[in-house]
Amino acid sequence: MHQIHAEIEDRFGKIPESVDNLFAYGRLRRRAELMRIVSIDRAGNEIAIKMSELAKVRPDAIMGLVSETEGVTFSPSGILRVPLGSANPIIAAQDILDSIAVS
Repeated sequence: MHQIHAEIEDRFGKIPESVDNLFAYGRLRRRAELMRIVSIDRAGNEIAIKMSELAKVRPDAIMGLVSETEGVTFSPSGILRVPLGSANPIIAAQDILDSIAVS
């Protein structure tokens, strides 16, 4: 993904923000697949991350997010909901995955 991005930028110059966002979305989807995340959705002003039973996440990190961050919830069906605020949703989702991923 990074090589394609670099090749496009080399050939055509500075990449528009919308294209950068598309690449970031592709990286996010790939990472979610590797972590066995079922889906990542933006629902209103929150991000909902649905995990499979085999998700490669740290339960302690999820519980830490829930207890330390206002508005964060985790349902018995495996959905982590995190308020979005004014952050870019793709970057926010990447940050969440970073914080809960198994090392």
